[in-house]
Amino acid sequence: MRGRCVKLLSHSLTVLVYRRRSRHCLLLVIYCICVYNVWNISDIHVDNAPDDAQPSITARHPRVAAAGGLDVNTDVTVTMPRVIVHVTWFYPPRTALRFHEAMCLLAVQRYVRPRKILLWYDGASTPPTGAWWQFARQSVAHLLPVPYQRPTSIYNRTLVVPEHQSDVVRLTVLQEFGGLYVDLDVIIVRPLDSLLSHDVIMGAETPLMLGSGFILVTRKNATFIRLWRQAYADNFDDTDWNRHSVYVPMQLAKRHPNLVHVEWFSINRPNWNERHWLYTTGKLWDWSDNYAVHLWYREHPTDIVYDPLTIRQLNTTTGEVLRLIYYEDLRLLPPAINTSTNEVGTWQE
Repeated sequence: MRGRCVKLLSHSLTVLVYRRRSRHCLLLVIYCICVYNVWNISDIHVDNAPDDAQPSITARHPRVAAAGGLDVNTDVTVTMPRVIVHVTWFYPPRTALRFHEAMCLLAVQRYVRPRKILLWYDGASTPPTGAWWQFARQSVAHLLPVPYQRPTSIYNRTLVVPEHQSDVVRLTVLQEFGGLYVDLDVIIVRPLDSLLSHDVIMGAETPLMLGSGFILVTRKNATFIRLWRQAYADNFDDTDWNRHSVYVPMQLAKRHPNLVHVEWFSINRPNWNERHWLYTTGKLWDWSDNYAVHLWYREHPTDIVYDPLTIRQLNTTTGEVLRLIYYEDLRLLPPAINTSTNEVGTWQE
């Protein structure tokens, strides 16, 4: 009997030792996985290979997929709310993010609920700076700055104009990752789910121009995006301001209507020629059916300042749109008052 008890005790101790070892091994494995993931999402640098011979971003930089949260082996279809959003930032070092640009990012967060927001910035420069960049980093989830060596040529044709460089970058990343590209003066004003049955969605500016400030692509390597990028081999001229950015895509859309869905009034209206409707006093455009409002910010009067104080009583379409995003209220709001001094114009939470 005593021998049997000793054997049972010995067996129990052996099992206990193995269980403890198993726990330690499990903890060690978990620790190794965590260390690997932290290392794997470290600083990313995305180069730009020349012209049409450019390999994929993922092939050149395997860490982009991990750092951007992009699983390149998953199904090609992108569905809300897992869409990836892309913006570009090709400005001099330490350029400050402006209020309306922060509202663009905040609107994307609210209405698109993206998997990631990738801000592709000039690798020779810096990401945005300033108070509104800090606001965006704290308020907008999954916002990731990614350095990118901006292209200087495409199909052996020179690219010098920053806007044209941005045009090429947006097509490159959309072809590889899919998702939504927006200019930072395009404000999303309602969910985009009803558009997702199409491969590519864009908004018309006029019957001849398809705006490139909003491009929604629901699958990787979409044919329309590939044809558009290949069109740069056809007489691209860096001095021609908008031929390849707005006229070429409309020509492709008319030639291949099955490859792209065009929203005629709900994304780029008011258009460039109607832009004064955005900042002239009064409600000059009913944007209740819009998916987005393009502010065409570079043409706004320089004496108009947009911030949480001024937009409260700004009786314009832009004022309405910015109040919707910042205050979640379209109505004109009373001026902010500092209760300690009773002075109008001082911000009060």
